[in-house]
Amino acid sequence: MKTFIYCCITFSGLFLFGCTGNSSEQASQQATTESPVESIEPIEQNTSVATETTVDSIEESTSDDTTTQSIAVPDIRLVTVLEDLEQPVGIVPYKDGRLFIILRHGAILILDGIELYDEPFLDISELIDTEPSFELGLLGLAFDPLYDENGYIYVTHTDPDFNVHLARYTISGDPNIVDKSTRESILRIPQRDAIHNGGHLDFGVDGYLYMSIGDGMRASRTTAYYKDNLVGKILRIDVSGELPYTVPQDNPFVGEVDAMPEIWAYGLRNPWRFSFDSETNDMYIADVGNNLFEEINIMSSDSRSGLNYGWRTYEGYSRLELPVPRVPEDNIIFPYYTYRHVENAPEAYPDRQRGCAVIGGEVYRGERTPSLYGKYIFSDFCSGEIWALDINGEPNAQMVIKTNGQVTYVGTDSEGELFITTFAGKLLRLIDMNS
Repeated sequence: MKTFIYCCITFSGLFLFGCTGNSSEQASQQATTESPVESIEPIEQNTSVATETTVDSIEESTSDDTTTQSIAVPDIRLVTVLEDLEQPVGIVPYKDGRLFIILRHGAILILDGIELYDEPFLDISELIDTEPSFELGLLGLAFDPLYDENGYIYVTHTDPDFNVHLARYTISGDPNIVDKSTRESILRIPQRDAIHNGGHLDFGVDGYLYMSIGDGMRASRTTAYYKDNLVGKILRIDVSGELPYTVPQDNPFVGEVDAMPEIWAYGLRNPWRFSFDSETNDMYIADVGNNLFEEINIMSSDSRSGLNYGWRTYEGYSRLELPVPRVPEDNIIFPYYTYRHVENAPEAYPDRQRGCAVIGGEVYRGERTPSLYGKYIFSDFCSGEIWALDINGEPNAQMVIKTNGQVTYVGTDSEGELFITTFAGKLLRLIDMNS
């Protein structure tokens, strides 16, 4: 059964008028009939750069030289498309226009234009226990590059013992429902705790599957530094042949003693989301910080693989006092952009960007919001602010708009237009009122 959603998006002279269920049953999920715009707090411009630090665990710190401009972009609005969703944590578009909404408890919903399908695309909630931590659950979804031919999808999720699973399913005879009996296990990664799971999935233009994994531990968390395990890493595997998978021979640590060949990059804390720029194929990794800095890392498509992003020797640009081997700075890839964790943002900079968990994020290549074209759009779980980061030249960021917080994902539909999910259950669309 389908729920029909009719929304006329308006603001400042345009009107939101009518979002009603048009099925035989009352719609359980429908676009809101109330004000379509999230609350926006006026924030004055401030281009100061914080260079102080008061955290004892830092041995030395290079001041972060990134710049923020805390001023909302005129004529940009967030419109509520859906609400009362059960903790959405991501969206994945398909080229036919359908938008797949990942719910943390284990279901994937389909929004097809104005139709929200009542029956989930997939529901594996029986495999998941989300109670111990809000970081547990269904984490990622990716469509096989040959999906139209083979019907394969890939998902990542946690199990009741905190392990992270990568599994493959096949579509049923109904193109909007997955056959759960076709589940095939590809990878199981043990985790020691309920946090820092990463779990994002995406196929690169090379046809290989990329997967992010957090460091998974409350204590020590030194495993991201070592290459004899798969946590705190970006993985790259080939799932086009026989299961479970093969390792591409050009992966950087193939044949290296005491190194897992699946590793593509390492030294990451919790790369909750990453994305590829659809124009350049550069990879953008939003790595959630500890108590100092939130990071955005860029892996250029023409850079070497096997890069070390510093955790847990560095957090942002700050070197930490920890029992891990020192790494020469020329072997560390420092973040392209950082901002301070809210607990350690100096009071001298009240308008400085701050937060608790960076939420990536895509380089905008759509057509309907030209002022954001070519910028990396990201948010933060605590602040709820949506930021646009310049990726050419100096790493300057500008606040676009502010939500009520708990943003879980910033992504795009099949046309490259921006959507945002919140832990409170909303699917929001970012629009330019002048477009």
